[in-house]
Amino acid sequence: MEKLESRMVRELKARAQRLKPSVKVGHDGLSPGLVSALELELTRQELVKVKFTDFKDQKKELAPQLASQTKSALVMRVGNVAVYYRARAKTGETPGQEKAGETSSQGQKGSSGPEAAPLRSRTEQPQSLS
Repeated sequence: MEKLESRMVRELKARAQRLKPSVKVGHDGLSPGLVSALELELTRQELVKVKFTDFKDQKKELAPQLASQTKSALVMRVGNVAVYYRARAKTGETPGQEKAGETSSQGQKGSSGPEAAPLRSRTEQPQSLS
């Protein structure tokens, strides 16, 4: 993966602060199961936090290896935690996207519900109909 710009790294680090580790490196190390689990998480969400519960003394070498195996970018490594980023593919359907021909629940096709009222400020008074 290509090198991230410093502006992007700052944004990703800020987003990563709120994440909890979703993948843990255990006694098996960088096993195929761990790599596939990280691949799956990177597909679901672009930013993934990984915790090294074992191999703590080797995390400095293992973190970049894990990034290269998953074709992701190592955003940061602090303590026993590493953060990885891989941009979602622009083509194809990704989780959370709607299928072609569908619209969001606010504007569903054939909806018989009332139209949404236009927004108005708090100081604006409703117009009378008389």
